[in-house]
Amino acid sequence: MRTTKSRRSSGGYRSRGNNDGQGSVASGEGPRRRDWFPSAGEMVTLVADAAQKGNAVLEALDDKRVRVIYSNLQVGDYQITDNVYITYMTSEEFVRGLADKRLYRQILELKRSCPEAPILVEGSNVYEVKGANPYLINGALAFISALNRIPVIFTRGPEESADIMFMATNQMQFGLGFEVHPDDQRKRKREFREIQQDVLTALPGVGPTVAKALVKERGSLQNVFGASVEELADSGVFDDGQPETLAELFAYKG
Repeated sequence: MRTTKSRRSSGGYRSRGNNDGQGSVASGEGPRRRDWFPSAGEMVTLVADAAQKGNAVLEALDDKRVRVIYSNLQVGDYQITDNVYITYMTSEEFVRGLADKRLYRQILELKRSCPEAPILVEGSNVYEVKGANPYLINGALAFISALNRIPVIFTRGPEESADIMFMATNQMQFGLGFEVHPDDQRKRKREFREIQQDVLTALPGVGPTVAKALVKERGSLQNVFGASVEELADSGVFDDGQPETLAELFAYKG
């Protein structure tokens, strides 16, 4: 794992120097979309820190629709959009970082440098790593995810890590490929349905159950008020004579 001040190399850490301008990222600033985002249907683009060359994750990405650009990143190890970076570490590095408290310092530096920087932990179960302390691991996960709101993704090996990176990059650059309605839209639709039902309960002989069935059957208040006697009767929610009464009420002009 690396933050703005340190870099991992062969499992160790060393001080990083200034950016030398390699690749398409300079001074830690993400490239503009028009410069590096491919058109839909083309390969997605992933920026990898130069220290990641030779990583088995990148070898696994060779089989996927990914174009890798190497650069000296100031934040994280992989950049998937203008402001989203992934910090990579092995499960052994995660446990070692807990033992010497270094992980906590790195998390705080990472949070200050880039709020959107998920952590990917690759390898065996962190609880089964030699020297792992479950109490410390749970405390660290609470600190990272709950207090600092940094997602932690666990993978079992390079292939899974490559899958995560490819899917995250593809989704960020091209979308999910299907429509997802935000919660506020669902809430708005639910509120409209409730208002429609409240309006119908003001009609003679129409209770909440009948109002709900009418909205579901007819789809809108306009369709309810514009329904003929036969259409109201076919809904199957009225007693005899009630459809005629309502149709007469709907047609009344005063």
